[in-house]
Order: sequence, then C-alpha cells, then structure tokens
Amino acid sequence: TTFTYFVHRLISMNCLTTQFDVFFTIRHREIIYIIQVGQRGLHLAKKILCRDHKMNKQNKRSNKTG
Repeated sequence: TTFTYFVHRLISMNCLTTQFDVFFTIRHREIIYIIQVGQRGLHLAKKILCRDHKMNKQNKRSNKTG
C-alpha cells in the first residue's frame, strides 16, 4: 500500500527506527504524505506532532534556564 511505502521510505531516510515507533526527525512534507494515505496515517501523524510539540516546549524551557 501507499502508506507502507511511505513508512519504508521514512525508515530508509533514518527518520524511523522501527515501523510506527520512534521518529527522530520528520519534515512537514512527509507528515502530509502520511496524512494523505488514510486514517491510520492520520493517527500516526497526530501522535508524532503531539510528541514533537511536547519536546519543543521542553527544549524551549531548558534553553531559558541555561
């Protein structure tokens, strides 16, 4: 399927360590691709965006204290 293709593409780009698991870095373009291929992808993208958002908040806080 298209979704699996994008997952494998992300793995090959070293964005994914394991399938549907940990994203180190992800570009908006790839997130949009995942969203376009269905609900499963949308759920995954939401989780990633949520996690990234939390991490960004924490990074900003730690930067201020340092």
